[in-house]
Amino acid sequence: MTLTQPLQYSYDPSTVTVLANIALATHGETVTETLGSGDGTRSHKHFTLKQPPLTYTGADATEEKKASAGQNPTGSTGIPGVKSSLEVRVNGILWQEVAALYGRDSHAPIYFVRLDDDGTPNILFGDGITGARLPSGLENITATYRTGLGADGEVGAERLTLPKTVPLGVVATNNPLAATGAAPPETLQTARTKAPATLRTLDRIVSLTDFEDFARGYPGIGKAQSLAVQTGNRAQWVHLTIAQLTIDNNEGFSEESSTVPGENPLEDTPFYTQFVAAIDQVRDPIQQVQVNFCQVLRFNLAAKVLIDPLYEQPQVMPQVKQSLQATFVFEKRDFGQAVTDSEVIAARQAVDGVVAVDLDARYIVGQSKSRRSELTAKTAHWDGVIRRILPAQLLLLNSTGIDLEAVTEL
Repeated sequence: MTLTQPLQYSYDPSTVTVLANIALATHGETVTETLGSGDGTRSHKHFTLKQPPLTYTGADATEEKKASAGQNPTGSTGIPGVKSSLEVRVNGILWQEVAALYGRDSHAPIYFVRLDDDGTPNILFGDGITGARLPSGLENITATYRTGLGADGEVGAERLTLPKTVPLGVVATNNPLAATGAAPPETLQTARTKAPATLRTLDRIVSLTDFEDFARGYPGIGKAQSLAVQTGNRAQWVHLTIAQLTIDNNEGFSEESSTVPGENPLEDTPFYTQFVAAIDQVRDPIQQVQVNFCQVLRFNLAAKVLIDPLYEQPQVMPQVKQSLQATFVFEKRDFGQAVTDSEVIAARQAVDGVVAVDLDARYIVGQSKSRRSELTAKTAHWDGVIRRILPAQLLLLNSTGIDLEAVTEL
């Protein structure tokens, strides 16, 4: 075995395992299907893929640069950080996907993919004015793509042991690392939120707001916050804290990941590398920039809930828990946002049948059980002890740490 770069650390041969025959894999199952027949007499002929959802993966900076230069690499969508798995062939010849047909040459072999509200992909071809018409033929339009999308693909390490097909010579399969970088399909509400931010940047980053807008418009990112941070030597850095959409109310990665930049396992993934490269393509190269995932903090709480005698406790208590979970979910919390007593009590009092609430404890997971009037979270800041910029924190409720007791009197 020959190493292209020197080892960064010393290793004990008796404890080191070298993994060979490793291949990069993405979520999705490969599908090949015949879309239909071309008709040179018709404009904007279109076809629908039969097995949605269409799989999209991350695009590296090289692919995006080619796309912006009009070279249209295979799978290019024109959206930063996104590469389609779709390949469409006409009479056996590969045509290229583009972000829009407008302004294209009348003979260009291109197509445009439009997603319905339910995520069904429709393939639209040109009219002979903007993009070439399809040549006439019998069943001469074919597509190869991968189907499958979302957080379901984020399987843990050592979970994929049963391959769908076993090529000759393959004895066993396994995934040594957990899958990362998944994102759910974009909803209409998400599109309404992200579209204006994407247009505001105009493919360049200048201000702090541009950093946030670019990040929020990037597929898979749910939150972003950029701040100007002064370091110990008085240099001013732009720090961008981001969070992926796959954070949910039941599982988090805060307990396993460090707050120190460079030690967060999420920052050693293709998603992070591709995102930082995308930013570097459109920002001022002179400005010093640091990008980190947020630190997710979970908090537990315990309380007594006084229920109106006219209401049934078994029906009211689950609603109280649901109200708490809906209040402190990812979508409704910001970086550096504290959690106060008034928020917790208000979430419970909003449920019909709740007369009063006595909050017994509220504390961060991993800390001692205590009763505080406010749980604080920090924004990105310079730590003079370790001399690093630390990312912002995000406070979320630990849904398995809710301890509610129904009482008849307080």
